[in-house]
Amino acid sequence: MQPSISSPARGYLAGAAILTVSVFLLAATAQAQSGRRSPARTTTVPTISGPKTVEKKPDKPLADTRTSLVIAVEEQNAFSRIPYYLSGTIRDTCGDALRKSPLLKVDIATSEINHADAIKRAKAEKETYVVWLQLGSDSFDSGRGSSTQAPQDLYIRFTILSPVTAKVKASGRTYQRINRTGQGGVLGRIPGSQGSSVYSEYALKQAAKEAAERILDAFKLNVPTGPLPGYAVASR
Repeated sequence: MQPSISSPARGYLAGAAILTVSVFLLAATAQAQSGRRSPARTTTVPTISGPKTVEKKPDKPLADTRTSLVIAVEEQNAFSRIPYYLSGTIRDTCGDALRKSPLLKVDIATSEINHADAIKRAKAEKETYVVWLQLGSDSFDSGRGSSTQAPQDLYIRFTILSPVTAKVKASGRTYQRINRTGQGGVLGRIPGSQGSSVYSEYALKQAAKEAAERILDAFKLNVPTGPLPGYAVASR
């Protein structure tokens, strides 16, 4: 006959059993976890930076929309009895007058050229017009000879040759009418001529400025200066 166990004793034994099982389960769980590797942790480091600098692209240069001209003059004919340096005077005066227009880009040739060279130069250009000037005399052209050469017969002929084709865009003449001292000053007596007629540099410059105005008109541009006294205009 087995001895009976009292109620308190039974409660104690049940609690001990539960405690034993709990300890066993905890030990088994800890052993299982010890065999696993902990996943690697990634640490994110915040970056601190200022505002990004955006490099500004350089502005493209504006296209030059000006009309390009080169001013050249014919070499003076030795038989005309006209001083050589007058050709340079009218070339520079005409070129300087044209440079006053902001719509033109003007170069001045440093050497004289003949008609064939002017055409050759125009055909070699891509965008530049060749303005060819000539200083002549009606008395010489008519064959009256140098003995009757008269300063008032001087004229400036201009011819505008188009680039590439060398076609004549426009042409014309301007005349100087001052042939006495006291209006612009004496420029000098014609070598070998007779009489007391003298050239007036002032008058020739005025004629060269008038040629510049006529050239501007050919390109439909505004004239930079007002009317000029002391000259007359004729188209031939």
